[in-house]
Amino acid sequence: MFYSVLLMWTIVLSIMTYYRLTSAHFPMICVSSPLLIRVILWENILQRVNAMPEISSKLVAVHLVSMSVPVLLLYYLVICNLQVFLPIMGRSGSEAIPDVFIACFFAGSVVLLTSCVVSVFFRLLRTLTFRMGGL
Repeated sequence: MFYSVLLMWTIVLSIMTYYRLTSAHFPMICVSSPLLIRVILWENILQRVNAMPEISSKLVAVHLVSMSVPVLLLYYLVICNLQVFLPIMGRSGSEAIPDVFIACFFAGSVVLLTSCVVSVFFRLLRTLTFRMGGL
């Protein structure tokens, strides 16, 4: 189910990028990169070696490798936006509170940059809780 949804989004965003309907290249990279890396690494190579349903260090490594390209691209976009908006907000004066805007921008950036890692930690915590007897 998970791969079919990713594949559907990859196809839709690829068509949108090909016809230049919107700026769909960033979402397409964010969706297609984990799909390709997970299918190539996990389904073809690592799943044959170890068929354990629980989380393992290999699964965590595959997940982090698959999310490295979108996270690096998003990090680059955050830095570029900060280079644009920080001087603008510094010159805005008393019309707008620049600290609030920059703080909201940083908070949103942190949420976006850490959202791909949170699912791994929740899965790991659930597995460890199950192994320890439901503490």
